[in-house]
Amino acid sequence: MFMVQTLSGLAQNTDSLWTVWDNRSLPDSVRIEALCEMSEILLETQPDSANALADTIINISNNRELIKHYAHALRIKGEYYQHLYNYDTALGFYNSSLKILGEYDLKPDMIILYEAIGDNYFQQHDYPKAHTYYEKYLNENVRIRDTLGIANAYQSIGINYYFQGDYLKSLDYFLQAIDFYRDINSAEDIADMHLRLGAIYYHQGHYTKAIQYFNTYFEYDVDSKNVRIHAEIYTNLGAIYFQQADYVKAKEYYEKGLAI
Repeated sequence: MFMVQTLSGLAQNTDSLWTVWDNRSLPDSVRIEALCEMSEILLETQPDSANALADTIINISNNRELIKHYAHALRIKGEYYQHLYNYDTALGFYNSSLKILGEYDLKPDMIILYEAIGDNYFQQHDYPKAHTYYEKYLNENVRIRDTLGIANAYQSIGINYYFQGDYLKSLDYFLQAIDFYRDINSAEDIADMHLRLGAIYYHQGHYTKAIQYFNTYFEYDVDSKNVRIHAEIYTNLGAIYFQQADYVKAKEYYEKGLAI
């Protein structure tokens, strides 16, 4: 039922945007903005369609008045190729978009590119370059005082350190991230951070804190359908209790994990 409603909502959004695009009495900037919004919506569910829309936008917006839309389409193509694990092609589109935005001093639109390029390098395990762009992403969000953006940037940097095995630095950034998520009462993000903090404390052998964060995840979890994550948490708790030689509790949590 939820999926049907979600797809229906997406269809309604794209239908209304198509209506805007088809209305030739509207300014070109408004019509092309509708295509940009559509490409963003379709990127996750219909990436080929999003890529085709990006090509359309590029073909009709290569002039000064529509340069922002042109740069947007280049980013969409970058994300499309990144989803295909074609990292070099994706970077080419990202950098082209970034260059255009820089030339026209469109700093707000550059922020999402810093994150995307950071993700690209992270997925290639080039952690130093990923860090460079995550720092740019953080600094720009600090500049415009975007609390959610700041929190996301701290989390990305923390994850980058985590995969390098630098748990102390990762912990520092995660703790900063969770404070910003709490400022905006983002329950889902707070839940995710509890999961990440639990994992760090587990790797450090701080089992009491690991248990605390794994258990408090459930207090913030807004989607009870996250069964895979729930099973993972119960398995981790089982492993912790096993390490502590509390075999009764270990068996209890292992069985909870298996039961899901």
